[in-house]
Amino acid sequence: MNLNCPKHIADMLFESGIIGRNTYQQVSNKLHMQMISSDGSLRVFFRIIEKGVSLCVGVSPLEAQGLHLEEASSAISIGRHLYSKKIPVPQILAANKQTGVILFEDCGDTRLYDIIKESREQGDELKEKAEDLYQKTIQKLVHMQIEGANAFDTSWCYDTPEYNLEVMVKKESEYFLRAFWCELLKEEKPSGVSEEFGEIAANAALGLPLFFLHRDFQCRNIMVVDFEVKFIDFQGGRLGPPGYDLASLLIDPYSMLDESTRNQYLQLYLNELHNCIEYREDIFLKQYSYLVLQRNLQIIGAFAFLYKTREKIFFKKYIKPALENLSSILQAKEFHQYRNLRAIVDKAASRINHYL
Repeated sequence: MNLNCPKHIADMLFESGIIGRNTYQQVSNKLHMQMISSDGSLRVFFRIIEKGVSLCVGVSPLEAQGLHLEEASSAISIGRHLYSKKIPVPQILAANKQTGVILFEDCGDTRLYDIIKESREQGDELKEKAEDLYQKTIQKLVHMQIEGANAFDTSWCYDTPEYNLEVMVKKESEYFLRAFWCELLKEEKPSGVSEEFGEIAANAALGLPLFFLHRDFQCRNIMVVDFEVKFIDFQGGRLGPPGYDLASLLIDPYSMLDESTRNQYLQLYLNELHNCIEYREDIFLKQYSYLVLQRNLQIIGAFAFLYKTREKIFFKKYIKPALENLSSILQAKEFHQYRNLRAIVDKAASRINHYL
């Protein structure tokens, strides 16, 4: 495969109909395709291998139409934009907007998630490595948020151009209520909670101007290559408040950082942001607390949906820790007024073992 001009491979792969057919299969006389786990995505991931060496990683939609194709188009446009801003994302080597097939540089198999997991099993040396990687991640996150917003074209976004009140309520709060409370726990929607969701979202919207927002910035979407980080899964990117991606990283159920570590990384982020822009820290922190709550609701809704509806067992073990985290968040004084939501979470905590 000639990586100086690989577009014909992207075209051929989709048109041949072989994507996703088998775990390992021949593409041509020299090339093979090896499938890669897709986590919760409906897309297909694979490697193109020549003589035992990976040439690139491919991503393909299940169908070359509708939302599947729109999501792929976003990945292409946003990926090229971020790469042009020297943000650590994999380079797009080839792409076909008609089929949605994208070939990325191969960033390997090691994620920040893997380093965290190994550090807890093997001790201090890897723990220091994980801490260093978190510091690099936070520094690069600030760079991505600021530079990614520079000349960002919202027409690239397949979902919504901004993370706004409608997204917070319909795709996070109500998602939590529907997928977790109603479908997983089989409970009826209580009165008054929708009004609380609206008020929480309104507070989460009050803060700094819009930056670039990754929207799923967690340790399984951060690759580690030669002790450097690269960010993947950015196709849901749009404009939004900077605190959301930070919240995604720090309350991530996959990493389960303790409170002291979260506070340490929060301060590191604040210092890094101060080095780049002028802002009022008190306004940022007030908005941030509500964005933490919003993100936690989204996480639980997503995990419940992936486990219950898509039958992806991997996500089952993370629902309870995410719920415990939500319960802890709601202990803060500013959230005492949300009695209906607090009642839901308390009841869910007492029943969750029955459904997992």
